[in-house]
Amino acid sequence: MQMTTSRSRRSWLGLLPGLLLIACSAEEEPEAAALAGTPVRAPLSIVDPGLADMLLDAVGTVEPLAQATPATRVSGRITRIAADRGDRVEAGQLLVRVDGRDLQQGLERARAQAAQAEAAYRLAQADYDRAESLFNEDAIAQQGLDRARMARDGARAALDAADRSVGQSQAHLTYGDVRAPFAGLVTDRRVEIGDLAAPGQPLVTIERTDSVKVKVIVAESSIQGIKAGDSAIIDAADQHFAGIVESIVPTASPLSRSYEVRIVIDNRQGLLRTGQFARAGFKVGERRSLFIDNDLIVQQGQLRGVYVLTQGRALLRWLRLGVTQGNDVEVLSGLSAGERIVEPVAGVHDGVAITVTQGA
Repeated sequence: MQMTTSRSRRSWLGLLPGLLLIACSAEEEPEAAALAGTPVRAPLSIVDPGLADMLLDAVGTVEPLAQATPATRVSGRITRIAADRGDRVEAGQLLVRVDGRDLQQGLERARAQAAQAEAAYRLAQADYDRAESLFNEDAIAQQGLDRARMARDGARAALDAADRSVGQSQAHLTYGDVRAPFAGLVTDRRVEIGDLAAPGQPLVTIERTDSVKVKVIVAESSIQGIKAGDSAIIDAADQHFAGIVESIVPTASPLSRSYEVRIVIDNRQGLLRTGQFARAGFKVGERRSLFIDNDLIVQQGQLRGVYVLTQGRALLRWLRLGVTQGNDVEVLSGLSAGERIVEPVAGVHDGVAITVTQGA
């Protein structure tokens, strides 16, 4: 029994290396299959050359399209404040009212004087009519008729003057109401109810912000590439806006040798506010470059790249990218014209075999 047991043990020991080899081979086969992987069906895109915009950048500040500081034309106490800081107002809307009791009294006096002048004119006209009748009957001399005519004409002139005085007093009465010269935003209020306002004293500040302008400074060496009417792209408040060059100040700053360029932007949505920092980009030419569709780009952290078809496999290649034009992104380095890019559909990863589903 002992010999049999020893012989059996030796037999099993002789078979052990073969069993281990078979087990290892069985484990390696799935791993090799996984490494090879099943080919992924994916479409391709070809890297094509194109024209990239050459942009000139300049920085500046957002400003209102128009700004006004309405003032009163009369003296008096502030009796009403109808708009405060941050309020949006329409053209002609009441902003501040100045006490107009003195103006009202002046209007009443002017009307009383006009009534007296009208009565005097009617009396002078009646006297002239009688004098003319008597003159026709040879009852008075020419001199009497002339005096009656002069009195009537003087009364007429006094009545006209009194009517003008009434009109002026009525106009002065409206001077107590300070109204918005245009639709806009009230950004400052400088008076309180009860303050004494003087003629010409600014009471509020109002800005027109349905359109805004960005003022940027452009160096003398670059200003020749910009002209009025050119389009510009404005980066402000983490957004992009389209603008039009309104004007270029024709005189350069003697210290910086630079020019001020004014760009107008539609701001009806109110996304831009005065005082914000802005960066303007002007197209000053074109250059040949390579472009790919933005949807082809894969991103890992700060790195961006594409899958390039190489010997039937998708190989991830990191790129240095430039400007974006629509949905196309400029490739500064990392690709060559004519290379084939694998679209990053489901299952595509670095090293996977690719079955092309469409040509490009």
